[in-house]
Amino acid sequence: PRPTIVAPAPHLCDEVSGAPVQATNVNLAVYNASVTNAPTVAWFSDPARTVPVPGNIAPLVNNGANRIFYFTATGSGPSFCSNIGLLTFTVDALPSATDLNVQICEDAPPGTNAATGINLQGFENSITGGVGSRDVEWYEDAGLTILISPGVAVGAEQNYSVTADKTIFAKVINTASTVIPQCFDVANLVIDYQ
Repeated sequence: PRPTIVAPAPHLCDEVSGAPVQATNVNLAVYNASVTNAPTVAWFSDPARTVPVPGNIAPLVNNGANRIFYFTATGSGPSFCSNIGLLTFTVDALPSATDLNVQICEDAPPGTNAATGINLQGFENSITGGVGSRDVEWYEDAGLTILISPGVAVGAEQNYSVTADKTIFAKVINTASTVIPQCFDVANLVIDYQ
């Protein structure tokens, strides 16, 4: 029998904020099991299936001419029956994430040497542009490994403290994205301690 064919429509995340919206070096072989039950899949960039995708790595995927890739699925012997199909990508744009500089004054009375009770959520609209379908997570480091806990506990997002100038990082997540993990971009919040 001929191999079965499925035509999923996967989403990818844009790689760099701003135009053009694109993904590069996409490994099409990752999708083999989701498009067919055949043991052999050959990928092509043209509908006639005459231009193979070298090494099954699509150098560029975008929402224009380079969003559809074609394949031939070949079954096992002795007949090696084949079937053809296609895979259509959508590249989701990264959410807007605008860097922000803010001045925060020392708590009263002077000499406390700290600014406490800072609500980081109050900066989120400025960072996201007020766009819906966005969630913001706060981090101490650019590598996004040290999460600032949500909530109102001391040191959390709604009760943050500083004792000197500091940069923290807002991970802006597109909650409408179907990509796992969801598409995100990062903005710097530079706190100028006064």
